[in-house]
Amino acid sequence: MTQDLIKTGEFARLCSTTRNTLIHYDQLGLLKPAQVADNGYRYYGADQYMRFMVIRALIDSGFSLEKIAEVLDHNDPAHLADAAHQQLASVRARLRDLKRAERMLDEIARQADGMRVRRHDPVVEEREAAQLLMVSNGGMELDTAEKLHANAQRDFAAMRTLASISPEAEMAPYCSTVDPASIDAGSIGYLGTYCLLPKGARVPAEATAETMPAGRYALLDFDEPWSRALDGYRRLMAFARSQGEKIEGPIYELERLRLLDIDWSDKSPYPCTLLVRLEA
Repeated sequence: MTQDLIKTGEFARLCSTTRNTLIHYDQLGLLKPAQVADNGYRYYGADQYMRFMVIRALIDSGFSLEKIAEVLDHNDPAHLADAAHQQLASVRARLRDLKRAERMLDEIARQADGMRVRRHDPVVEEREAAQLLMVSNGGMELDTAEKLHANAQRDFAAMRTLASISPEAEMAPYCSTVDPASIDAGSIGYLGTYCLLPKGARVPAEATAETMPAGRYALLDFDEPWSRALDGYRRLMAFARSQGEKIEGPIYELERLRLLDIDWSDKSPYPCTLLVRLEA
């Protein structure tokens, strides 16, 4: 053996890798040792070190070992350039996906963090105008297969619209409008179902949007099974009237978190905020 060659273990330490990795590269034909002794010992030199640095750079660039072997076997700048452009396009696509996921996670975290604060007693506060994307006229009834099918068509159409707006819009919670007169009559009369859009959202021309007006609102964070929602509405309206306030427009039922596993059979709470606008 020549004196300028080193054994596998020493070469692995020099390259900050493992013996098993070097053996694997050898088996793939990716990095052959300079010499193999009769006793099976592998020996590496400067040429192998430089090739290992190239392999590491290509791995860090996202190439698979199989693709690296192909590129190195060709040893052609044009082939390397084509492979690099393909890999770059793949990386940029993944970065776009990751950026979208980051924005969606930011919005999920924001909504989930908001669940930590719960106002069980009605309060009055000023609220800015909010944009609502129309999903359906009336409630989202699911009590028959026909209604379920129609509702799903509307819902998926709304999801496609939300996805075209922004990642944050994809996480937009539902917001229903309720007729105050129906509460006085002893039921919840839904007028429409919407998605609450993030601030600054631009709604496509073909979509229908309305505005939840700015102003003073009486609100209540409801966190009970949906079957008790009527009691929540009654508490809210009684509170507003006890303050000498007149109710203006519909009541808004806003889900507090889009990603909720709602159990309509009353086995779990339905966290939402009930809001009624007060006359100016």
